[in-house]
Amino acid sequence: MACAICKIPVDRHQPALQVLGELPFEVAESVLKHQWHKDITKIMYAHAEYHHDQSLFDNDSKPSHQQQLQAVEADIKRHRSKYIMHYLHAVLEAHRDEEGGATRVTNQQETLMRLTLEKDLDCQLPKDLDAVFRQPKPYAWDGTMIWEQSKQYRDDMQSSIEMAERMFGSGYVQEVIDRRLLMVISIMVRLYSDEESGDGYDMLVPKTPDLMWCWNQTTEHIQEFQHMTKLDLF
Repeated sequence: MACAICKIPVDRHQPALQVLGELPFEVAESVLKHQWHKDITKIMYAHAEYHHDQSLFDNDSKPSHQQQLQAVEADIKRHRSKYIMHYLHAVLEAHRDEEGGATRVTNQQETLMRLTLEKDLDCQLPKDLDAVFRQPKPYAWDGTMIWEQSKQYRDDMQSSIEMAERMFGSGYVQEVIDRRLLMVISIMVRLYSDEESGDGYDMLVPKTPDLMWCWNQTTEHIQEFQHMTKLDLF
């Protein structure tokens, strides 16, 4: 069965990380920056929403505005590290000799890519979380959830997959979802962390995949069409 988007048979599709690792660096860089902006917008809003809700109650243990901003910065740093780690692993694996042989990527090349992405995947931290909260919500914002609650999110996604499979054919949409790696480069936020106890509130920010995106499109199509969707590519 051929993919409705790229026309390549589904059983010949390459996984998203393999495609990402094989793309020319400037194209992969553009894709990462495009999705990065979506992710950090959600991270900032999640913290702004939490800080707003805490301010409604007389709670001595609630974080100060400065503490909440520090939590935002820590989450963004962790998320940047996740982006860079997965991308560099993708490049190293995509350029290995067959059957797990040596990679052709040198330490110098890897270091240059890492430094470039550290500069690219940056942002200006907010100064006023209340202002962030009162701005428009991130596109397709669905709030935050603890990991146990995310089971419902995953179940709903599975129901959508099953419905789409009945429309488009068995296996097609599941393959598309798997390639997005939504749970690999997921958005996890620690909304507040107590410095003394180390306790915090780790939450998942669900992503909304674009079902019409296919990683097995040509490089030209990936470069051109990535900016045309507000939904998540991974």
